[in-house]
Amino acid sequence: MASNDRSVRARIAAHERWAREADRTAATEPMRQALADRYIAAARALHPTLSDEEVAVRAANLRSADMARLARARWAKSAA
Repeated sequence: MASNDRSVRARIAAHERWAREADRTAATEPMRQALADRYIAAARALHPTLSDEEVAVRAANLRSADMARLARARWAKSAA
């Protein structure tokens, strides 16, 4: 199977999956929670003595940094 055919099949499957999904928010909650947990763990590893509230602030900063990196990569790709 050609790479572009695989990509089209994947898009079709994704569209069909979301068409069947009654509650998209509930369907994506486990992924969102896992991502939040990853940032909390990373912040806790950097600052093990901080309070939970401060760790949450640092985790939000780590998430913002990752989102900025993704945006930068997207902009660099479109400029090329």
